Amino acid sequence: MIPLHQFWRRFSWRHARKEWLQTSLLLVILALGVGTFLSIRIANRSAVEGFGLFTRSLSGPSDWILSQPGNGIPVDRLPEIRLALDPLPARIYPVLERLVLPAHPGNPDKPSRVRLIGLDLVQLLAGSGTASGSADELDIWQVLQEPRHILLSKATQTEWEVAVGNTIDLVVDGRVFPFVVKGTLPESRGDTPLPENLALADIGTLLNRFQLDSLDRVEIVLPEGPGRKTLVAEAGRRLQDSSHDRWTVGSPGQDKIDATSMTAAFRLNLTVLSLIALLVGIYLIAQTLDATVSRRRKEIATLRSLGISPREIYRFWMSEALLYGIAAGLLGLAAGYGMAWFTVDAVTTTIRALYRDTAVEAVRLTLADGALAMALGVGGSLVAAWLPARDAASTPPAQLLRMGKRIPPFALFQHPWIGVLMVVAGALALQLPSWETSPGHSVPVGGYTASLLWLVGGTLVAANSMKPLGRILRKVFPSRASLRLAASRLAAPTSRHQLALAGFLVSIGMAAAMSFMVSSFETTITRWLDQRLRAELFASSLGFQGSDHDQRVQGEILDRIEHWPGVRLVDRFRSVEVDIGSVQASIGGLRFDLIGKDQDLLWIKGPLPMDEMPPEAETFGYANENLQTRLNLELGDIFDVPTPSGP
Repeated sequence: MIPLHQFWRRFSWRHARKEWLQTSLLLVILALGVGTFLSIRIANRSAVEGFGLFTRSLSGPSDWILSQPGNGIPVDRLPEIRLALDPLPARIYPVLERLVLPAHPGNPDKPSRVRLIGLDLVQLLAGSGTASGSADELDIWQVLQEPRHILLSKATQTEWEVAVGNTIDLVVDGRVFPFVVKGTLPESRGDTPLPENLALADIGTLLNRFQLDSLDRVEIVLPEGPGRKTLVAEAGRRLQDSSHDRWTVGSPGQDKIDATSMTAAFRLNLTVLSLIALLVGIYLIAQTLDATVSRRRKEIATLRSLGISPREIYRFWMSEALLYGIAAGLLGLAAGYGMAWFTVDAVTTTIRALYRDTAVEAVRLTLADGALAMALGVGGSLVAAWLPARDAASTPPAQLLRMGKRIPPFALFQHPWIGVLMVVAGALALQLPSWETSPGHSVPVGGYTASLLWLVGGTLVAANSMKPLGRILRKVFPSRASLRLAASRLAAPTSRHQLALAGFLVSIGMAAAMSFMVSSFETTITRWLDQRLRAELFASSLGFQGSDHDQRVQGEILDRIEHWPGVRLVDRFRSVEVDIGSVQASIGGLRFDLIGKDQDLLWIKGPLPMDEMPPEAETFGYANENLQTRLNLELGDIFDVPTPSGP
């Protein structure tokens, strides 16, 4: 028996040095598959973990968060909240949060959005020692004397080309406000890094300047120490008992849970696409390893002739694949980390547009990322090496030494019925019901199973079609020498040809699927735009994106627009996030009198006539299919929606 280390040194390492280019390509192919999967995972985590980071980075992690649908929590309810918590040693942080943008950005096509947080700066300074950055010496009282004050990060000052002491015009809710930069925020606060897209101001000053009488939320923090768990639970119970449905009491990690839930489908689709890329790599690696078996068959035959058993040959070959997998996993880990820096911005932009504004957390590797990279690298390499290793172990020495003899393809590729059965099973899998992970969120298990079966089964069918295709070509073109030569190769394919075709087929399938998906999405959106949006002009606050609910155009501005000469009508739209039972929903307000005239909706079931509306309902509205499914509603059903004035 040859020890493994001796086999690696005398055979594997010698071959790797001799065929260094092929070895490098093999590692790069697998590392790219691992790196693609890993970079998407890291970028998603960085974007999702940015939810709720703004306040947490300043005041520390909260224990409870009070919010209210619609216009937020009125300021005059703060004494009531304080009274409900007495005599518990709880700190109350009222929070006002707005997106701000420069009125005259350097790049008007993509203005830089910054999250302005309004907090009680005196309370913040007293609670932790310093409110701002470079700014251990920052005189908070001098800051508060300037009613237009704002504290910006160094990165934002650089991008906006302003310095401490400068005045800058910022757009908030469709209005322009001048601010004076009074200080620079630090890069971190304790062990918590501060987001670059963060600005800070005193909450009282902001409420006065923006003429507001309500807060976005109130965060409750309990002190560390013995009995903390009991204190947190007691505070939550008191807040819930005193709410009387006027505010909701949320858990500290709810933002991250909501973000994870909202982006689940988005992340799942990206993960599946990256795994398909890994599958392409596995086929190509299997083809490369099979070619290696062919080139090294003299060595394998010599080992067999010297009495090395097929089992040991198989073990040697798989151990070599294990080394390749470890090397590819390490390369993939480095590649994934590097690619994450480029993809995190794109993923964050998409999540901001589709779901909610988020800070960008620093790209970081975890122990789980390292374990996953090694598992994918080693697993992919071993799967790819399985058929070539079995082929090398099972082929007789005499056949291996006969250079003119073509080694037959893998047995798996000689049974087309396996591929046909997988294609049929994929069609049947489409009938499987979706797996509901939570109310309103489900995974199309049947669709993903069918895709996998069709990809693998399709490759087996395609690989087995090479023989009949070669025979057909020989009969159809008997006098064309080049075609007869090509047909002879097709009629007697090696496993390398079949594996290369399999990888090519999966690549085409992935490209075609992306094309269909983009085309379907474009058709749906175009049809919706044609039906729903028929105006000549659309106006929104600067920096508005589809996920934003706080970038509003003030009513008085729309009033002025409506009275401009030539304006026939203005359709105002407003939406707020509410919780209906355990379901998070978006309630939008629009002009129903325009439906069927200047705009329309795409109906699955047409609206009920007014005379059939339930008399006990206070008002009526239209729901999309997703909300109806999640709440188990039918046309004409009544349900309660929480609003600032009650349900």
